[in-house]
Amino acid sequence: MGTAPTTPPIGAVTITSTHALVQLTGDLDVAVADRLRDALTTACESGRHVVIDMSQVRLIDSTALGALVRAHQHSKHDGRTLCLVRPSRFVVTVLHTMRLLRIFPIFDSPSDATAWLATVDRPG
Repeated sequence: MGTAPTTPPIGAVTITSTHALVQLTGDLDVAVADRLRDALTTACESGRHVVIDMSQVRLIDSTALGALVRAHQHSKHDGRTLCLVRPSRFVVTVLHTMRLLRIFPIFDSPSDATAWLATVDRPG
C-alpha cells in the first residue's frame, strides 16, 4: 500500500519586501481554479506588486482567465501592478483574443519585471 500522490502546487507564492511572486505550473483550468484563486488572493493581499511567472503554464481557460483579471483589478484598486512573466503563445493568444493583453505588463523574467516595478514606484 503506497501513499496517495500529492497534488502539485499550482501557484507557489513568495513574498518579498517589494513584490509577491506567484510561480504557476501546469494547465490553468477549472480543475485547479480554487488553488489558483487562493494563490492569487494571497499575493494580492500582501500589499505588494504581483509578479506571476507563467513560464511553466501551457494553457488557460475562462475560469483561470477570470481569476487573473480579478487579481489585476484587486492589485490596481490597491495602487499596485500585476505583471506576467513568460506566458505561453497560447496564453498570449487568449489574452489578445479577449482584448486583455494590454492590461498586463509582460516580461521575459521575474527580475525584468521587478526592475521595471522599481521604476514605477519612484517618485517623479
